[in-house]
Amino acid sequence: MLASMRTTAHSLFMKLLMGLLVISFAVWGVGDVVRSGNTSYLIKVGDERVTYQQFLRAVSDTQRMLQQMGMKNVDRRMVEAQVLRRLTEEKIVTLALRDAGLDVNQQLLAQRLRANQAFHDVRGNFDPAAFKAMLAQRNQSEAAFLEELKTDLRASAFTSSLSTLDMAAPSAVAALVQASQNERRDALVLTIPASKVKFDAPSDAALQDYYTANASQLYLQPEARTLEYVRFSSDALKEKVAASITDADLRERYESEPDRFVDEAGNSKPFDAVKKEIRAELLAERTDTAAADVTIAVEDALAAGKSMGEAIADAGIATRSTLLKNVTAAQFEASKDALLRAVAAKGFTLEQDETSGLEVAEDGSYYMVAAKEVVAATPKAFDAVKDDVKKRATDRARAKALRAYANEVKAKLDASKDITATAKELGLGVRNVSNLSRPNGAPNAGSPLSPSLTEALFTYDQGGIAGPLVEPDKAEFAQVKAIRFLPVDKKQTDILAKGLGQAIQQEVLMGYYGALIQRYPVTLNEGLLKQLQAQSSGEGDGA
Repeated sequence: MLASMRTTAHSLFMKLLMGLLVISFAVWGVGDVVRSGNTSYLIKVGDERVTYQQFLRAVSDTQRMLQQMGMKNVDRRMVEAQVLRRLTEEKIVTLALRDAGLDVNQQLLAQRLRANQAFHDVRGNFDPAAFKAMLAQRNQSEAAFLEELKTDLRASAFTSSLSTLDMAAPSAVAALVQASQNERRDALVLTIPASKVKFDAPSDAALQDYYTANASQLYLQPEARTLEYVRFSSDALKEKVAASITDADLRERYESEPDRFVDEAGNSKPFDAVKKEIRAELLAERTDTAAADVTIAVEDALAAGKSMGEAIADAGIATRSTLLKNVTAAQFEASKDALLRAVAAKGFTLEQDETSGLEVAEDGSYYMVAAKEVVAATPKAFDAVKDDVKKRATDRARAKALRAYANEVKAKLDASKDITATAKELGLGVRNVSNLSRPNGAPNAGSPLSPSLTEALFTYDQGGIAGPLVEPDKAEFAQVKAIRFLPVDKKQTDILAKGLGQAIQQEVLMGYYGALIQRYPVTLNEGLLKQLQAQSSGEGDGA
């Protein structure tokens, strides 16, 4: 849900649960997940259910949110997987609160709604017109939005009830971590320049062998494809859906939920008074499922031999198809046309004669892509790339000779334990490097040594020799000359202790959430999941 994602995306609750559910879905496959063919739900957690329509709406809302955040062309399958996990997490929270006898009452719901400044007028008062305008913009019913708000409030209450702020790391642990971070080392570095080694230039036969072995990776003509695509506005889909809503549909909704359509005195509102509201609600609910219906209809028409333009017309959408002949994957990467970039990116994930599902463009419109023809990548002729082959083969021969010589030097260093004496014997230079600190997995800005050689250096005692690190232009060894520790800074220790305490808090919460997931059985509807896979991007295993 869009509102839920916006308000909780950066919370500890969402970060922990999202990461935990990634792991748990794999674990559930062992036995906790019951696979079912029932079509009344997509996910069931305890007695709470998520319908396919709710899932599709959540996916659509999430895609729009990501686009507004500047995250464009996100793989729909990844969005579907995230939404599947999030909806499961929301149901777990709902059950946990319900078992504790807690839920969001109407008074709190109304209070939070009226406090939202997005719905305030110039005087700071709640403006119903602004609220309805937002619902119209999102194609969402009031009931669906209020359910989102309830979900946010449940998550907030659940997270705040788990106080772990009094957990702290022992000061001795923090001091040990700081000592490690404050360790500094001086070293003697021996460098073997690539020019020091001698090697034979590769022969013509060796060049041919190099080309044959590497042509499929280095010297391919790019794959070309002929893509056909259609694009239509969200309004066109709404028009199709609106035309399908009958008075009988409106009456059925009205009669099936009588408790919803009452006035402040509790009296039932006349059907004609709520008819417009029900129509807007049905329109919002059916728009997402209509996108899936259009996808299926187009695929069926294409299988019958029709063009994409004809297929989309048969699905009830008025638009034309566009053909992109013999294009490459890189051709539209820098295009200013966002749609062409998206079409090309999607089109190159398809097999020949395969069609994508409906995708959402940056401007909110829909598009669909078909791969009409795929021309496989083929190696370029040897003569056309001979100069590059010669350079690469020569570089490889030089690197091989450099590594062999570096191993000879290593044998001498292992015997002498004196990097200065060995360097003098071989006519090589040695330089001093001072005040090295641990790389901690990232390059040291301005460090005279590479992170990998520095990291290796910190695994030795004084006098130990790290290396060789062989690079295209040189090979290096480093010997520990001195080990020092900076003075302990209490302020820094306190900061470290706080960070370690937060890590402990997260571990405790992770364990609690894991217990919740084990407590409430999760059922996935296998039939609908397969349908989701078929209607997704047409590649991989789906969500």
